[in-house]
Amino acid sequence: MVDAVFMRAIMADLQAQLPIDPKCIYAVGMLNGGILAQRLGWQAADLFAAIAPVAGTLNFSLCQSSRPIVLIEFHGTADQHISYDGGYGPKSLVNVDFASGSASIGFWVAADKCNSQPQTNTIAGIRHATWPGCTGSTSVELNTVIDAGLAWPGGVGGLADADQPTMAISASQWIWEFFAARPKP
Repeated sequence: MVDAVFMRAIMADLQAQLPIDPKCIYAVGMLNGGILAQRLGWQAADLFAAIAPVAGTLNFSLCQSSRPIVLIEFHGTADQHISYDGGYGPKSLVNVDFASGSASIGFWVAADKCNSQPQTNTIAGIRHATWPGCTGSTSVELNTVIDAGLAWPGGVGGLADADQPTMAISASQWIWEFFAARPKP
């Protein structure tokens, strides 16, 4: 709960200083930042229009979200830090039994009361799944990056021994287009 309280304080301070549209506040993050984005979507859904975790799953005790929230997620099937299938990633730096990507998405599909069967297609090594019929014009989308490790799709490669990002898509562009079409009602 501390993360949500802290983020609310930051946003209140920013809104006092800047003309921020409260319908266009989003949470995005990768790895631990992705886990934080998931947490903020659950604990501060009233503050955020949408969230976009990249390689970050739900890893905390859950109850019902305060309201349905829009979500787009990206996760590589070969991520050895936060495994796509959940569990202890072989390259994880912490001893955490991570939730799977499907378990995380399943929470949001249920919380947003979406149809249980997604519409899917595969484009350039990305399996794109969308769950239609969600409550309150929300949507839940999962972009599974086939055979990709821990890297921001379309991003700059990191260290020589780090996983290299797919260049088939730009997660940054995809996330922005997704957010821009979905301000908070």
